[in-house]
Amino acid sequence: MKQAVHWSEYDRWTVIATLVHELAHVGGAPGYPSTQAEDTLLKCNLPGMHDPMILGLMGPYATSNHRNG
Repeated sequence: MKQAVHWSEYDRWTVIATLVHELAHVGGAPGYPSTQAEDTLLKCNLPGMHDPMILGLMGPYATSNHRNG
């Protein structure tokens, strides 16, 4: 029998913040180098989850047009 997963309060807020961030992209917020999607957290009463260093790149798996000039 599987045991239930116990999420911390921080984990829950991280999922919520990620969904808000990604929905901002769906709504038209640009990716790198803009912080517009992340700044949406400030407008959605999630200032504690805001990280201005998040620019939409995820390591070696990321693709973005900024590398193509």
